[in-house]
Amino acid sequence: MHALLPNVAGVISYAGANLPLLPQNDPRLTFKTLFMDSGIPQTDLDKLRAQRRSVLDSVQHQLAALKKRVSSADKAKLDAHATIIRELENRLTALPPGTCAQPNDPGMVVYDTEAQIPVVAQLQLDLMMVAFRCDLTRVATIMFSDAMNHIAMPHLNITSDIHNLTHYSDADPARAQVGVRDTWQATVLANVLTELKGITEADGSTGLDNSLLFWGSDVSRGNVHAHDNMPFLLAGHGAGFRMGRYVQWSSQFHNNLLVSIINGFGGNLSTYGAPEFCTGPLGNLT
Repeated sequence: MHALLPNVAGVISYAGANLPLLPQNDPRLTFKTLFMDSGIPQTDLDKLRAQRRSVLDSVQHQLAALKKRVSSADKAKLDAHATIIRELENRLTALPPGTCAQPNDPGMVVYDTEAQIPVVAQLQLDLMMVAFRCDLTRVATIMFSDAMNHIAMPHLNITSDIHNLTHYSDADPARAQVGVRDTWQATVLANVLTELKGITEADGSTGLDNSLLFWGSDVSRGNVHAHDNMPFLLAGHGAGFRMGRYVQWSSQFHNNLLVSIINGFGGNLSTYGAPEFCTGPLGNLT
């Protein structure tokens, strides 16, 4: 007998195989999870950083011991990994004064109504940015709707079900409303990039210098449920990719890009997800 998994139409992050991380849609619960439980006072923040330094120091000692037992080629890989760890240690110094302040409790928000979409989105993103500034988390995912997208967006004067709009033919004038939705999301994305660029790290770099933002969708064309020619946007220099370009690959799996992102942050993977849908990292990224 198999255990029933929850509906994962609104899941874009997993803790492991068959371990979906269900989204938190209520900004107030997001606030409590990040700040009430983790603790924002400077003493607690210092304790968290001290624990991270301890872990990194331990890894350094393990790498040194391992280097005595491996080949020259593997030593070079370990040295490269140690460099990444040292850079992390350097960034784990105290944040400049005033960059980490206790956010206000957003209070009760009617988060499950379409009319509140822009309010909820802004609250969640504001909390995310404060969490980044306070070094409470280094990874976050934001989803404006689940994969079915059976919503309207009254703040954009979109009163029709967006899922249905995406199924209209390309020539149908009503389908232009999908572009209105995409333009609004792009504006939100641009604001996030501006916020990241405004974060000053201890070494003088910005949050955008040390981050990678990935923006994508479920399908390339909703009216035919196409998965080819998928448009993805990457921003930030955290993974070491060469930015400011439009790059097109032919006959590549999407998971190849995910492998590339993981390896860009120090991973060493050749596959990700179902092996039949991944052939390895992409070229022409660095």
